[in-house]
Amino acid sequence: MIDQHQDPGSRSLSAEDEEALARLTRAPRRAAAEPDAALRDTLLDAVESGRLRLDIERRVIAHPHSPVSVSALETQFALGGAVVAIVTFIFLGWQIGTGLIVAMVAFYWLFLRGWLNRRMNRLAIRAFRDNVETWRKTWAFGGVRLTPTAGGEACIAPDGSWRSLAETIGSK
Repeated sequence: MIDQHQDPGSRSLSAEDEEALARLTRAPRRAAAEPDAALRDTLLDAVESGRLRLDIERRVIAHPHSPVSVSALETQFALGGAVVAIVTFIFLGWQIGTGLIVAMVAFYWLFLRGWLNRRMNRLAIRAFRDNVETWRKTWAFGGVRLTPTAGGEACIAPDGSWRSLAETIGSK
């Protein structure tokens, strides 16, 4: 008789073992998510009430690997502006096309950029409120700053402890 090698991970578990494994692997995550969700809600409530300022660096929101990438609208404006510029160059000449590009860049820097930043921050806060895992991943990604409006030291991701800041804000 030949002794066949059996992969230890391929054998089936008893119902009791499966239940124990489920408790060990799922319960800690769920238990850890609930306090994090409450602490995250405390921070976001403080942001909405004006006691805390949440700043997200533009590079974080616009990065393709960011957990909360919401820069599609900016890309749409850029592509639309490029199409308008090309059409203007073709049908109205290079002088008018160049003037239009200068006007579009000025409009972007003076008005559109600020509006897009505020909109992206609102969308990011909504994503944070909807999913605590998105909040954790974004904090680990970096580029997030929480600053008390009454003064005090800012909590900066990823090195700062947002949990201790939430506990401090929640106790006030």
